[in-house]
Amino acid sequence: MRNALIVTILLLAAATGAGADTIFFKNGARLDIGPTWTHDGQVTCLMYGKVVGYPLEEVQRVEKDAPPANETLSVKPQTAAEIRRDLEVMSLHNRAVELARTGKTQEALHAEMQAYSLSPANAVVRATLGSLHNGLAVEEKNRGDLEGALEQLNTALGYAPQEPQIQKNIAVVYVEMARQAAGKNNIRQARALLDAAMEHDRDNPHCYALSGHIAYLENKYDRAEKDWARALELAPQLADVRERLERLGREKSLEQGFETRKGDNFSIKFESAHNRRLADSIMEVLRDAYRDVGRDFDLYPDWPVPVIVYSQAELGQLDYFPDWASGAYDGKIRFGENIQKRNLHMKAVLYHEYTHVLVRMAAGSAAPFWLNEGLAEYEARPFKTPGMLRSRERLLHRAHRLFTLSELAAMNIAALSKLPGPTIELAYAQSESFVTWLVDRYGIRHVRGLLARLGGGDGIEAALRSALNEELAALERQWRGRFESAGPQ
Repeated sequence: MRNALIVTILLLAAATGAGADTIFFKNGARLDIGPTWTHDGQVTCLMYGKVVGYPLEEVQRVEKDAPPANETLSVKPQTAAEIRRDLEVMSLHNRAVELARTGKTQEALHAEMQAYSLSPANAVVRATLGSLHNGLAVEEKNRGDLEGALEQLNTALGYAPQEPQIQKNIAVVYVEMARQAAGKNNIRQARALLDAAMEHDRDNPHCYALSGHIAYLENKYDRAEKDWARALELAPQLADVRERLERLGREKSLEQGFETRKGDNFSIKFESAHNRRLADSIMEVLRDAYRDVGRDFDLYPDWPVPVIVYSQAELGQLDYFPDWASGAYDGKIRFGENIQKRNLHMKAVLYHEYTHVLVRMAAGSAAPFWLNEGLAEYEARPFKTPGMLRSRERLLHRAHRLFTLSELAAMNIAALSKLPGPTIELAYAQSESFVTWLVDRYGIRHVRGLLARLGGGDGIEAALRSALNEELAALERQWRGRFESAGPQ
């Protein structure tokens, strides 16, 4: 989802009218206004809904666009102080407009605030302040400071409460904050932020797109369908939402008749009565993983993590579940019912997939493949047989060429699925070995800090320097030296 705040165009007109006259003052100020007329030694006009006059001795000239009509309005003479104030307000406002046009937003804001201090009720000044703060919100959002953008927009709303674009922009920021929260599996916070967005703009299609995604993760398929349908009604061009809706239809059909077993921290869906015992075993293992992996990561989800167990026939109908994987995580933990029949121990598979849940909580989608999969394999190691561990070590020593970390960082399920089985195994073995070496050398607490840095917006290089005080290239050379110097085994 890519949203951009829209900068409201500055409201420059001081008044409206059928004709347009321009008053040029001797102090250099200029006022574009509706029809003017001369009355009692003043150039008179309508401004902000009232009749105001400027002494002739202050006016250099008036350029008229239309002849004055026969006016019957009663003119209330202004005091000298009021005239000076109005002229100063207009001069400051015009200066703010020119500064804003040249991109000097902060200087423009300073000038307009001076005008506001002289005339707080001036509608044009208030509207312009709203526009300027809206522009500053754009700058804050582009820098990634969503809290700062929201603060600027709320200030803008205080000056221009009737401006609909400011309301829409507040919703845009809330949706982006909700997206980031959902990206880290913080479902409750994401839902609260979406509710706030809805209060400001109930027609933002991205509110419904994200709300549908959250409902999908919560296995609330009817709400997901409703939200996604509404998103497409508002924005038919959202192809990703249309794809999710079609995928949901396939999954609903596939999961028809599934039972659900709910625990404190997990919700397990499974097919048929003969898998109830398997579901109970899975729930027991996942409760252990919640404690054990949670202790390493110092993270404990406060919402039920969705888990789905498929029959092997059903698993083959999921085109996004690779046939070489024992399990998968895409916001839901998925695997087949023969998990106990695979070479890997069930605990190894479940600890691996649950680790992905916590990596996403800590770092969102910022963890490179080697770190994400390496941590998952690290947490699964206690449940692997000594023979399996030795086999992977031999694979690394005998490999014709190891992947570089940059190559591994670019990996994903689609890319891996195009590779032969032994090469896929090498990618996982190398990720496990490198991350295990990092944990053994620096401790899980510092690796946890690495994830936090990634989650805070740092790239992998900057995150490593901050968390481990190391350069990635140096770490890679040291790790690779263990295999290049040892020779085949």
